[in-house]
Amino acid sequence: MQIVAVTDPIRLGSKFMAMVGVKTNDDSRKVAKAIGALPESIYVVATAGPFDVIAELVCESHEHLLRVTNEGIRALPGVADAVVFMYLRTYKHAFTYPVD
Repeated sequence: MQIVAVTDPIRLGSKFMAMVGVKTNDDSRKVAKAIGALPESIYVVATAGPFDVIAELVCESHEHLLRVTNEGIRALPGVADAVVFMYLRTYKHAFTYPVD
């Protein structure tokens, strides 16, 4: 068990959050680890479905998001495509889990 504080990046001054769906043409584990090493990534998962990896990013501006997407993610070896879903408004952001 680990007890941690969960912060809201928007309330702490970051302006933009986005989810990025990534299709790979190589080992998706390597791509996921590389994206996870980016300081803007706060959540990275391997998935089944239309994307191999999904990452959540926190950026300071549109330009920052563009730079991270193009120079940070799309430029990685093994990345075939990256689709950005920029958040317009968050309706729920919870870290509670059902207890059996």
